Amino acid sequence: MKVTNIFKARKISIHRNKTRIIQSIVFGLILFLSTVNTPLLAQNSRISGFVNTKSNQLLPYANVIILGTSVGASTNFDGEHTLPLTAGKHSISFQFVGYKTQIITMEVRAGEYKKLDITLAEEKLLLDMVVVRPNGENPAYSIIRGTQENKKKYLNENRDISFKAYTKLWEVYRE
Repeated sequence: MKVTNIFKARKISIHRNKTRIIQSIVFGLILFLSTVNTPLLAQNSRISGFVNTKSNQLLPYANVIILGTSVGASTNFDGEHTLPLTAGKHSISFQFVGYKTQIITMEVRAGEYKKLDITLAEEKLLLDMVVVRPNGENPAYSIIRGTQENKKKYLNENRDISFKAYTKLWEVYRE
């Protein structure tokens, strides 16, 4: 009798160990799957490419912005951009000082990768003439004098304005 009880106890012990091993494997598998790169699971899309000029010069630090959102990026030193997108239709603006802004509208599907190389055209700007006088009065002085003369008028106009401002140093209330 004692021998069979020992075998039964041994079988129960082995069964418990197998159960613990299986539980550990399942837990490890769940943990691994939950830490897999979420963009792969969400199937985010992206665009990438280069921004250059008509003479094939790459434009470093050009702005690439998805219009209507706060998502944007700058090209790197080599004029290359990469921008994550959600599935759907997007208007993307490419901007650089001295070049015409170009807006591209495109639709992307979930998980899609698109290559988008952009060529910007030069934009010529004409500036008004600037006159520099060696002994003239600083133009800021006349602006400051005009502000001082109209101080009471501006204060009365702004009596109905109230605001609350916050800075890292203090809070300001005006009512």
